[in-house]
Amino acid sequence: MDLNHYLAELDNNTRNTLDIVDKYSATELLFKEEETCSIADLLEHICISDNRTINLLKSDTTSVAATEELYGDARLQQIVVDYQGGPKITETELRELQGAVTDYSSFEAIFTPQREALKQALLSGEIAITHKTYPHQYLGDMTVTDWLKYIIYHTNRHLNDIMADSMEFKKSIS
Repeated sequence: MDLNHYLAELDNNTRNTLDIVDKYSATELLFKEEETCSIADLLEHICISDNRTINLLKSDTTSVAATEELYGDARLQQIVVDYQGGPKITETELRELQGAVTDYSSFEAIFTPQREALKQALLSGEIAITHKTYPHQYLGDMTVTDWLKYIIYHTNRHLNDIMADSMEFKKSIS
């Protein structure tokens, strides 16, 4: 994986995410129909997942793959972003939420520093792009490269969810 290319992708994903979230009022972010999660919940989930992934990649592992990627771009895109089955977030993930995201500012205050911390960890070598693998609870072993791409694809998946939720909000108030 070319680090500079990945950092540019990460920056683009970060900017795109912030631009999309900035379009919503606090009321829209917090809107929730029965037995669903709000946009704010999805945003907090993104932050929790990013933080967990960053910490995982900073940890040590002895598991190593023969290749830099076990999944690759196309397959991760298909599994993470394009897959339409299952809940937006699981019951377990819902229980992790603390209500930390209530508006754009609260999301940005968590999200941007995390993304900057990831970039610094990559640039400093604290997170090295190696063939080491770390387990994902649903996908199994993933290499560092797979995990780094997963961060972007996971965010994109939930941006798609957010845009769909926004349509539901607009229907409910009309």
